[in-house]
Amino acid sequence: MKNIIKEQLYMLPRYSISHFVFSGIALLQIIATYFIVGSMKELVTNAGIFAAMPDTTYVIIAVVYIFTLTAQICLSDFSDKTSYYELMGGHTRVEVYFGRAIPCLVIGTLGALMLFIIPDITATVMLGWGSDIPVGQIILRRLLLIFPLFRLCCEAVFISFLMKNTVGVMITGFAIYVVGLNLSVTGGSPWLGITTIPTLYESNIWVTYGLDSTVHFSYSTSLQAETIVPVIVFSVIASAVSIYMGYFFFRNDDMN
Repeated sequence: MKNIIKEQLYMLPRYSISHFVFSGIALLQIIATYFIVGSMKELVTNAGIFAAMPDTTYVIIAVVYIFTLTAQICLSDFSDKTSYYELMGGHTRVEVYFGRAIPCLVIGTLGALMLFIIPDITATVMLGWGSDIPVGQIILRRLLLIFPLFRLCCEAVFISFLMKNTVGVMITGFAIYVVGLNLSVTGGSPWLGITTIPTLYESNIWVTYGLDSTVHFSYSTSLQAETIVPVIVFSVIASAVSIYMGYFFFRNDDMN
């Protein structure tokens, strides 16, 4: 299995589509951050306030990268029959499957997480963090994104070995992004990985108005156990089921 993982890492620079998607999304994140900060100068006075603003519409597109990368790593060898030679060379289906799944899970999760924090980094460079929002609470929210992102990676692996079509998996990833974009308007839910993201990413904000027409904002960035526990539990269960189902289909695949 180690040799297969090393081979996938060696081939990683050649997956140009996933690199293009990552770079394009990162650029969009930076541009969107500049526009948001520039259009809300009176409200967004530091990066802490920016990070606490409830808006995932321009960052949730990072999930497209997960499906693009997974499709390339898992399915690129189906076209040139490399996976056939690995099986004929003595590798088991478990080794062939996890030799591709593991790089997807690690690189996909960390890559998507990086895309999610690029806006925070950009705003910090522009404005500084400030003292309004505790940085530790935002860091915790971002780190907890690992669970739904890992879950989405596992689901992407399952869909890849189920469909065995690179373009089809990429289109599926974009469709999931569109669905998540619509569902994020109504709030998060632990049932789906894509709807879990707003629960962790977005903070609560309240607006009060003074008698002199001044506007005051209050933020709640802390997370309660009743929010964190369902996210972790559902993510772990869904991840395990997805990885198993992906292997189940690959194990019974006639490789045609």
